[in-house]
Amino acid sequence: MGITKIKDLIFYFSENVRKVLYPYEMCENITEIRLRTGRNISVRIASENILLGGYIVSKEDIEYSFKAICNYSVYSYSRELSEGFITLKGGHRVGICGTAVTENGKVNNINYISGLSFRIANEHKGVADKIMSNIFNKEKCGIIIAGAPLCGKTTVLRDLCRQLGNKHKVSLIDERGEIASVYKGVPQNEIGDFTDVFDGYPKSEGILMAIRTMSPDYIFVDEIGTDEDYNAIFHSVCCGAEIIATVHASSLTALKKKDNIDKLLKTGAFRYIVFLESDKGLLGKMMIKEVSDV
Repeated sequence: MGITKIKDLIFYFSENVRKVLYPYEMCENITEIRLRTGRNISVRIASENILLGGYIVSKEDIEYSFKAICNYSVYSYSRELSEGFITLKGGHRVGICGTAVTENGKVNNINYISGLSFRIANEHKGVADKIMSNIFNKEKCGIIIAGAPLCGKTTVLRDLCRQLGNKHKVSLIDERGEIASVYKGVPQNEIGDFTDVFDGYPKSEGILMAIRTMSPDYIFVDEIGTDEDYNAIFHSVCCGAEIIATVHASSLTALKKKDNIDKLLKTGAFRYIVFLESDKGLLGKMMIKEVSDV
């Protein structure tokens, strides 16, 4: 992470919070800053969570930051608030914790904001090189990237999107805004010269929309697994688009126990499984297997 990443965020904090964070502005390993009402500020450095003593976050501090990330127009961010996060310029994301306002069983707003999690954007270019050299220099095919939470699946997916998107027509279904980090219609991350971003679309709807409108060679999607995902992916394969997807699975055995994933593996939608081994929240070892060998 570059030093400028911290400075990108400093203006979203009150003066008191800035003073506490100031000694850490030059730290290149901070990946997250958290504010919780009535508690100390915490930061995540590499894979360790650290409390910064000496100052207790107030309601006023939270309110200051909340208004700042909403660009002082909270109502214009109603969709983002219903999803629980806001994407900032530069690709940084702020997770929001508070009291849910629900309608028909769904969250449509958040009141009494009690916690904010600033996740600092950081692109890791080159982490998909092994996949590119071992798979995509030979053939056009679909793959699943699997692994436990925090092992780097989305990071690898993003870099693979960048590399394939510089050569092929790619449609990126970015339901939660974690891959392209679109800010006011403009991707903040590099996702390829020939990549079209479907920002905020539900995965299944985005996949079908991409097929109808953009004739992609590849469709990228994060965290598949539902019945709707299965139907949309099956349809996309029948239409000639290859799927590059991630899925939560702590092992290859656990992966095959997911009914919809197992069904997709049997359809031939995916030629390879790329399994990432967790390494304390950092990118660990990468294992590539043909589906026919699993």
